[in-house]
Amino acid sequence: MNKNTAIIIGTGFIGSHICKILDNDFHIVAVDNDKNKLDSLDQSYDKVKLDCLDKEETESVFNNIFKNHNEPNVLVNSLGVDVKINSDDNFAEFEFQDINKFEEAVVASLKSVFLTSQCFYKNLKKVNKKGVILNISSDLGHIAPDHRLYNENNETFPNQKPAHYSVSKFGLEGFTKYLAATTAPLLRVNSLCPSGIINSSMDEKFQEKLKNLNPQKGIMELNDLNSAVKFLTSEESKFVNGQSVIIDGGRSIL
Repeated sequence: MNKNTAIIIGTGFIGSHICKILDNDFHIVAVDNDKNKLDSLDQSYDKVKLDCLDKEETESVFNNIFKNHNEPNVLVNSLGVDVKINSDDNFAEFEFQDINKFEEAVVASLKSVFLTSQCFYKNLKKVNKKGVILNISSDLGHIAPDHRLYNENNETFPNQKPAHYSVSKFGLEGFTKYLAATTAPLLRVNSLCPSGIINSSMDEKFQEKLKNLNPQKGIMELNDLNSAVKFLTSEESKFVNGQSVIIDGGRSIL
């Protein structure tokens, strides 16, 4: 039996892992603007290079996916602009953050998800098939960042998580609810909101700070996404719509 198709938009740290989570149950179409990221993925996936900020290009790619693949019924939006504390873009205090970088990041994060979701919906509507959208958001779509993570001596400055990240993630949460209410019953739309996931950029001091932010005193791992991703993209969650699943060890309840 032919597998249905899952379209994964964004194949970075989380998106590439989601491809692996779903590849037993779905044929994977991986979409990214970075050819190197696509080339590093499993050779069994179909790979499409796409600038998701380009409306005509996005429409064309989705039309082709629906034309050439069996039952595309899952869309995972794993896109967004993040900045790491040890990157070239320093964490400036709010009063010094650049409005052009803010605008560019917010537009890139939300316009892309708007276009991919719109194209997915339009194609499903043409064939009158039901589908699922899963937006990869963040715990910071529900709570404010704790700037103490990025500074010494329990201070909240001079390093501060850029405002664009919070605005983008809160916006994505709102858009998820908008889509869930507007496109049902054709679509179910939910978000998955992980906290910081352990990765090679985190030194021991940062890891200890992160552990102390949640009641479980731990750090999330990529595999902690597995069950939630499978559930939210399957028929087992057929009556789950417009919800945010937060995986953060309890940080957001404090």
